[in-house]
Amino acid sequence: MKLRNKYLALGIVPFMLAACGGDDSSETTTDASVDNNDATEISGELQIGYSAQPDTMDPHMSPTTATRDVSRNVFETLVAVNADYEVSPMLAESFEESEDGKTITFQLREGVLFHNGEEMTAEDVKASMEKWTEYSSIGRSNLADAEFIIEDDYTFVIELPERNSVILHVLAEIGQFAAIMPKEVVDEAGPTGANDIIGTGPFEFVEWATDQHIHLTRFDDYVARDEPSSGLVGEKNPQYEDLYFNFVSDASTRVSGLQTGEYDVIMAVPYDNIDLMNSNPSIETMITPSAVEVAVFNELEGVFEDPLMREAVNVGINNEAS
Repeated sequence: MKLRNKYLALGIVPFMLAACGGDDSSETTTDASVDNNDATEISGELQIGYSAQPDTMDPHMSPTTATRDVSRNVFETLVAVNADYEVSPMLAESFEESEDGKTITFQLREGVLFHNGEEMTAEDVKASMEKWTEYSSIGRSNLADAEFIIEDDYTFVIELPERNSVILHVLAEIGQFAAIMPKEVVDEAGPTGANDIIGTGPFEFVEWATDQHIHLTRFDDYVARDEPSSGLVGEKNPQYEDLYFNFVSDASTRVSGLQTGEYDVIMAVPYDNIDLMNSNPSIETMITPSAVEVAVFNELEGVFEDPLMREAVNVGINNEAS
């Protein structure tokens, strides 16, 4: 991703932050721990002017964009979507569906660490999935009758009562997502969510100053995947030491803060300001998609009660078209 001194983003921020290059004006250090082979330049701070304050940092508890954008830097999922919207392993090393579609077996990556220094195992995954299924509407509607099974420390199995053709995409949900957290955090969580914000992501939680900012810092022991970054999967090399999500509800204040250098990135800019931003050579504008559009058949009444009609529509769709 090509960057200039300052830049403007419209849309989802998390993995731009985890993968983008540094601001030339920032103090840098060299840290080989971010990459297994090559030293990586680490900039100091990234100041983000963000339009809203999350209602929680626990992604199991909220479908809001603000919770998603901040917590995606802290938490990860078993699977996620790549740049082609294909479901790919993330915390899982691999996954396999049975021939009847009722059993999904996940081989977990070994050596993945939580921010508390403990290794992630199937026990943590099971507890996290049970909590997500209880509080997330998409999890509950798809997995309420599922059975979660631990075969060994690194093998986790989901048994479904019947085939679910979208279950892997449900597990890769990008909104109220199935974040994996330590079992002890799940056990101590109350009805309002986790008391401790601990994940496996490239950044760890430091501070939430109410109505001011959320501060995240680079997780030095982050265990990245080896594959090139693609969408929400693959290698993530944090190139900032600290992230500050500053809560600035007024759009004009965010724009002004970007122009004066108070913020390095701002979100949710009015389209009326885009020409102004594009006229400034030190600002890069990015318009990114914020959702995946889906079509759902009404199977209860109407023409699509007939499964042959649903099959006919699917046959008529060119799934290879971009």
